[in-house]
Amino acid sequence: PAANDTGGTSMAAHSGAERTLLERANSGGLSLAPMGFEENKGQVVTTDGAPAPFVRYRLSQGGTNIFLLDVGIAYQFSRTHLPEGYAELRIKRYRDAAEEAQLEVLEAQARLETYRMDMILEGADPDARITTEGRSADHTNYYNLEALDVHTFTKVVYHEVYPGIDWSIAITDEGFEYDFILQPGADPDRIKLRFKDHEELTVDAEGNLTHGNRLGRFTEQHPVSFQD
Repeated sequence: PAANDTGGTSMAAHSGAERTLLERANSGGLSLAPMGFEENKGQVVTTDGAPAPFVRYRLSQGGTNIFLLDVGIAYQFSRTHLPEGYAELRIKRYRDAAEEAQLEVLEAQARLETYRMDMILEGADPDARITTEGRSADHTNYYNLEALDVHTFTKVVYHEVYPGIDWSIAITDEGFEYDFILQPGADPDRIKLRFKDHEELTVDAEGNLTHGNRLGRFTEQHPVSFQD
């Protein structure tokens, strides 16, 4: 489908599996029980086909992609606009030659709209050492982009992203969460989050933070600090 990108520069990983995802219902939000963070071995590119080495890991669920960057997170929402008559013809079990030709014409008219918004860790180390946990037993091969043996992980940790502070992002039963882990003597005031290209950014009375744009929104629960 043709891309109509808004917000920040959009990314994609060109594969047949992605096209299947685009045909599903557009939920416009973050789905539950994500699979894992997929390492980027070159399969993640910008929509014009350029490499995206600044993307370290990717989490895909329905109409949402979450990209772990060098110093932040990019949230990308997608919605596919299909021409009238496409859905009925696409699900038809048997199609004659004329219907197949018509389906091809309608597919060419499909339009993919995306919106990207970022959360940036201001002043963070872009070269922080990264480790992972929960490596998947299976893997994916993107032969068209020579990205082979691509695994997913349940946790990604950026070490010393600020002096004495690690940044941990982990899969949960309801989505994912991130933590800042401070070593004794580390300065929590070093942690600064900058939000980019949001159309909606609000904090409610309980301290929960809602991120939103024209294609979807999600809410982060209020921060909690604890000491073991």
